[in-house]
Amino acid sequence: MDLDVGDNGNVTYSLVRSTDKGIDRFQIDAVTGLIRTADVFDREAKIGVTDLGVTVKAEDHGSPTLAGFCTFRVKIGDRNDNPPVFNLHEYTASIEEGSPIGRRVKQVYTASPPPNSTISFSS
Repeated sequence: MDLDVGDNGNVTYSLVRSTDKGIDRFQIDAVTGLIRTADVFDREAKIGVTDLGVTVKAEDHGSPTLAGFCTFRVKIGDRNDNPPVFNLHEYTASIEEGSPIGRRVKQVYTASPPPNSTISFSS
């Protein structure tokens, strides 16, 4: 908000380049300042990228031109979009008849889960 009147009160918004390349993943309406995504986010696509920095510049049309800046971080949430994958397509096991209850039959494994994930098995 710019409390000035006339050109001094007209503001143009823009995104400022940053080192973490977050600017390419967002767009801003120069008149309203509304920020929208310009990319589809996938937390697993870039390992370790869980948030992006965004800096907005608001510049009035006065003389001299004055500007204000605002910086914030956008956290990339994770969603369950990758099913567990077993290391083998088929497992085989054999046990002798009369084996006691609770006897170990086979250990199955899944491929490494994505970071910050836990995989559990149930029967």
